[in-house]
Amino acid sequence: GEEEFYCCCNTNFTGPYCETRLYCDSDTCLNGGSCTEGDETFNCTCTEEYTGDRCQEFIHPCTLEPCVNGTCVENGTDYFCNCTDGFEGDNCEIETDECDLEPCENNSTCTDLLNDYSCECSDGFNGSNCENNIDDCLNSTCQNNATCVDGINSYTCECPEGFNGTFCESLICGEGTYGPDCSIECYDTDDCSGHYICS
Repeated sequence: GEEEFYCCCNTNFTGPYCETRLYCDSDTCLNGGSCTEGDETFNCTCTEEYTGDRCQEFIHPCTLEPCVNGTCVENGTDYFCNCTDGFEGDNCEIETDECDLEPCENNSTCTDLLNDYSCECSDGFNGSNCENNIDDCLNSTCQNNATCVDGINSYTCECPEGFNGTFCESLICGEGTYGPDCSIECYDTDDCSGHYICS
């Protein structure tokens, strides 16, 4: 009969007759790469820090330009980003919202801009942050040496003695007189109340 036999293969060969070459061994792929057998060759799948047919080349982390809006600084096998003004996040990918700090005062509206903001002031205020109460007394129409008291988008007139009205425009007449300048006098014509003659 036919004799049975088996082959003891040399390293890197396999198969019933040791006809198939193995290309992968423990140090075919370097730096933690994994090896897969190919057709008369091998393929290395590298970790993200390495490249090359045997994973022999270190990829400097800044080579991939990970910092979207900033400068990449290598730190060994790692990196960090120095962000351009107006951006934040690990890779400077987030635009900073300057309105988060609520810079606009007095119930004004904040609009976020690139590395800036603008304030739309409520009535009666001005300034870059709407911090100033506009002095409405600059254009007041208080009369007769009245004192103007500034409010918010308004003012009031404090009248001197003898005057009244919104703008202190009216003279307060003494008893028995009336008219714009209190020059019209009234006097009683008899003992019955309600009978007056004005002159």
